[in-house]
Amino acid sequence: MTALTGSALAVTEPMLVGLLDRRVDPSEFTAAALHALGARRLRDRVGADVAELYCLPWAVPAAVVDQLVVRWGGGQARFVTAGVAIVQQAQAGRPGTAVGVAAVLAVTYLHPWCRSRWAGCLLRAGDDRVTGEGFGPTYAGMLRRSPATGLAVQHRLARLESRAIATG
Repeated sequence: MTALTGSALAVTEPMLVGLLDRRVDPSEFTAAALHALGARRLRDRVGADVAELYCLPWAVPAAVVDQLVVRWGGGQARFVTAGVAIVQQAQAGRPGTAVGVAAVLAVTYLHPWCRSRWAGCLLRAGDDRVTGEGFGPTYAGMLRRSPATGLAVQHRLARLESRAIATG
């Protein structure tokens, strides 16, 4: 489910059919809709569009470098190899190339970090809307049925449930 605008919500066909066939609990549908609307509220800010447009062109070089790292070895080698390339280019009298290598190195580390921070902000905004409306435990129950596991997921579920207890 995705909130397209402040007043338009895109619902997947399986979710809608499940709701109509009573296989999806209406309160779970409401919780999912609230989450999408909460994330949309954050996306509606002016800076969000600027950030998305800024990050988009860097996605391609970052993906290419990530694939090269996967094929040629570990991520730690990337920092060493780039450092050697920067020094070599500077010593060869090509400071522009050295700066370009440094920029690519910086983007390959900063882009994934920025994208994960943005995804985390969207999750928190959606979670805040869900818990603010009192659907935290419902949404947590929905998420528990998904295959995603791990410590971060458990912390998120606990936050969803504890905020509901604290506000209720």
